[in-house]
Amino acid sequence: MESASKIVLRSEPSDFTNLSLRELGETIRKYNFFCKGYDWNKDFSNDTGASQNDFFDNLDGTVTDRATGLMWQKAHRPAYGRWKDAKEYISKLNAEGFCGYHDWRLPTIEECCSLFTMEQENDGLFISPLFTNRMWVWTCDVKDASQGLVWNANFVYGSVYWIDAVNGQDIRAVRTAADQAGRQFYRDHLSLLMKGDVERLLSEHYHVDAEIVTFRGVYKGHDRIREHFSALFPLINDTIVHVRLENFAESNGLVLYRNSITGKELGVVNAHESLYIKDGKILKHMIL
Repeated sequence: MESASKIVLRSEPSDFTNLSLRELGETIRKYNFFCKGYDWNKDFSNDTGASQNDFFDNLDGTVTDRATGLMWQKAHRPAYGRWKDAKEYISKLNAEGFCGYHDWRLPTIEECCSLFTMEQENDGLFISPLFTNRMWVWTCDVKDASQGLVWNANFVYGSVYWIDAVNGQDIRAVRTAADQAGRQFYRDHLSLLMKGDVERLLSEHYHVDAEIVTFRGVYKGHDRIREHFSALFPLINDTIVHVRLENFAESNGLVLYRNSITGKELGVVNAHESLYIKDGKILKHMIL
């Protein structure tokens, strides 16, 4: 899958002291982001903007936009929070290593604008249904520090605006997804596995003489691996409701990871797996 970023956006916060609203509008129009126009935001709206998203559901509570190279939290902080709370929430995510990462942050205005869709695609909101249907989120950008005003993205209106930092808003984290090749391979592998696409798994991810080693036995070659997956897919479709990546490491063709798998009947179980990769395909897949 193509993973190269097409759009590079500002990721560092700004106090916008020397930035006019018109200059903000020029930035939004530069990237052709949709930002619905009203009487109060004519200087920084863009009704003709078109979404350029290339979303990939990582199946672990995050969504990667390959158009911007950003990884987004699909959900949000459970309760509304003030801007101060948003910073504390981000610190908590990083301390816990949410989805295996420690570089989560609040998005900038431009990054939030990259999420706006031209139509109300998600329960009346201008955002993809891949995300939870929350109405607004804090950005990291300050409008006026002396008055305590901070920018937010409002998915009801499909636009950005400023609001008092003591107000309660939703909080959604983002990070720049500068992932290694092994991480992308893992994501693609998991996506095909959850879809039950055994033929693409075999052709794109396994050498013809590859083997899968489990506590039940060894499956060597495409025919045997096909049998293994064919028996596994009904179980995946019927019982697995969520897969969370807990740990991940890669080095010199070796990928190690631990998944926390939530099943309808099994509850939460952990799967420790290793992939030995050569020339972009798996030679040995060990499942513990």
